[in-house]
Amino acid sequence: MSTGVKRPTKDFSNAVGTPSDLRTSESGLTGQAIQTSFGQVIRSTAQNSDLTIIGDSNHSKVEIRNDAMNTESLIAMAETGVTHLFVEVDQTLQPLADDLIQNKSSPDAKEKFSRAFYEEYGDAKGNETGAYTRQLIDTILTADRLGIQVHFANPANGREESNAAEEYAENNLDDEEGIKAKYEIANKARFNDQQLAEFINQTAKGEKSVVIYGSSHASRFGDFEKFYEGSTAKIDIYNNVSEYAQQIKVYDDVSSKDLRFNEDKPEMVYFKEGQTALPTYNTPPEVLKDLSRNGKLIDSPAPREGTEITDPALIQKPAANAPLYLSTGTSGPI
Repeated sequence: MSTGVKRPTKDFSNAVGTPSDLRTSESGLTGQAIQTSFGQVIRSTAQNSDLTIIGDSNHSKVEIRNDAMNTESLIAMAETGVTHLFVEVDQTLQPLADDLIQNKSSPDAKEKFSRAFYEEYGDAKGNETGAYTRQLIDTILTADRLGIQVHFANPANGREESNAAEEYAENNLDDEEGIKAKYEIANKARFNDQQLAEFINQTAKGEKSVVIYGSSHASRFGDFEKFYEGSTAKIDIYNNVSEYAQQIKVYDDVSSKDLRFNEDKPEMVYFKEGQTALPTYNTPPEVLKDLSRNGKLIDSPAPREGTEITDPALIQKPAANAPLYLSTGTSGPI
């Protein structure tokens, strides 16, 4: 394992007011910005940590995931010694990926994977037309050529609780508090990342890795890092500033005392439009130094710390009782 620093387990209740412990609606950004490719962000980050966590901010938009899983990004991973890539697909479907690799020379290998995978993930966000299925096939085969193993990592925790919450909501439309309580139970189960961290420990066995997962995961103090046996760095990726502003407002609206999404700020926020990396108060100095050396310093395109987001166009409030941030099986949002 590398000598990188393990992300600290922080206590929000005892650390309010320090730069790294801001409200969920605050960005944690330092006001700096570096124009560079996402591949370079991976290089600068992965070479300084055992595990790079790439936070997919919107499963509905396949282009976000594509930046994390395309050939350029996979080459950047390989160049920094990454040998394992974990993606948010149910672990039970791993045989599909294994069969694709084993039979990659067969002319019908891709079609066989597509049929089986789409049968399970056809209703998943961003996969309505099979775009994610095709993208995943390319990622698995490209990663294989580069010496990177792709693992389906989702333990599907919280699914039973989510199904129970949805059933309760359908049958008890007037019980707003009861519905909320059921969904909170479901979220606590779904966003408990202990199983994910332990799966990565057991599978990678200390080798350098990348995980591509919904950005709400690993965004609470210690819910991932205290179980993962190594150093980590998290990069959240968005299409643009507007979508970022919307998301942190949503986090603030829906976060409860026990969930607090965006409580632990990522080490980096990346905007596809403009190819811009924005450091946060959590960005390790060595990562920032490497990014600055390999990119172009520009004015920050996002609100600096403490700036209130008041533009109605940037604020998206969840509808009453809407399970905006809740698991609904494979089609659940981040």
